[in-house]
Amino acid sequence: MSNRSANIDCFAAIATEIVSDRHGDLRHPEAAAKPANHLPLEAGAGLNRIPRAKKITTAEELSLALDDLRTHMKSYLQDLSPSLPETRDTVKIDSFQWRVETSEDRANFDSVQLGGGAWEQVRIPHYGPPLGPAATIYRTSIDLPAEMFARERQVICFDAVDYRCQVYLNGVCLGTHEGFFEAFEFDATGIARASGNVLLVRVENDFTMLGQAFSDGDTDGDKIYAATGLGYDDPEEGWHHCPPG
Repeated sequence: MSNRSANIDCFAAIATEIVSDRHGDLRHPEAAAKPANHLPLEAGAGLNRIPRAKKITTAEELSLALDDLRTHMKSYLQDLSPSLPETRDTVKIDSFQWRVETSEDRANFDSVQLGGGAWEQVRIPHYGPPLGPAATIYRTSIDLPAEMFARERQVICFDAVDYRCQVYLNGVCLGTHEGFFEAFEFDATGIARASGNVLLVRVENDFTMLGQAFSDGDTDGDKIYAATGLGYDDPEEGWHHCPPG
């Protein structure tokens, strides 16, 4: 990839970059022969004028017109699909403790699972820094209803984790995931219990494969990233459409 200044918007740089060494491959196509066909111009029957709807000029007229249209279309917009049977008992988890991983955490992972360290309470979905190679930790304690254990399996589901993660339940690693904004799940049968479950998710980030914005020079990583995040307001760099945090 070519060097791009960190101060220049990377999308603008892509749009304005000139790849001069490929211009020699361009060729002007030869003009195709044009057939000498001529369509006759003859007077035809006059067109019937289509009646025009009355022009709407006030908010009241617009509201009445919308009401009429909704009434007319109501029968076509009915939801006639049968209700799908519920096959899962679910418990939604939308609040976690969160913090950036430290070197001490990696040396004493048991302390992390027990809740050691200074945590911040966040709501899911949660977007934010740090950029580049770093890891953050999400931790929560949950109880599960007894009827959930009448089911054959207990499964933990994620709507998305960006970018890599390891999922631990009650000290057991259920699995790892690498990807973007996609759903995935792990089997927790035999590990989940009725009360006192500790769920811990370690999330890893990296530089992107196109280089990292707000960094010194061009730093490439393994993170496959597209401009689809919600963005956040960084206290130093300001707001960005989709920082790969």
